[in-house]
Amino acid sequence: MNVRGFNLANNHTVSANASVLEWPCQSPNVTVHAAVISPTSTLMVGNKDGFIADAKFAVDCMKSERLTARWDLLDSNQTVLRTLPNATQLISEPYAVPPGLYEVTITASLWSSYFDLSHKTVVVVFCVNVFVQQPLAPVVGFRLLTYCHSL
Repeated sequence: MNVRGFNLANNHTVSANASVLEWPCQSPNVTVHAAVISPTSTLMVGNKDGFIADAKFAVDCMKSERLTARWDLLDSNQTVLRTLPNATQLISEPYAVPPGLYEVTITASLWSSYFDLSHKTVVVVFCVNVFVQQPLAPVVGFRLLTYCHSL
């Protein structure tokens, strides 16, 4: 691209070549603890223990002005039990949810007042199985045969 500038007062002209570069913009990178992100495994927690899910968000987008991270906790009927906006972790206190299979959805979105970044949204889903721990009965490892609805 050629840029030309001039001054009407004394008729001087200056020209220069310029390159217009596209600003880099990658979708957000969401990293969740590896033990809970596998689609073939489920986070197993006793209802007396509660659980904490952590995520790290990395943004490589010069067009973005804001990152939003929404957490949704859904039951087996896909009913949203809890929504947590703009957080890096979801904490479920002991006995906060009854035993059952739950889905945790993290939606990371980029926003700009000038650019449309709607195609840069990332959704991460993992499952949590909350079970009742019987007193004096040891918990033996087992594989869960049911999976989250969306997996």
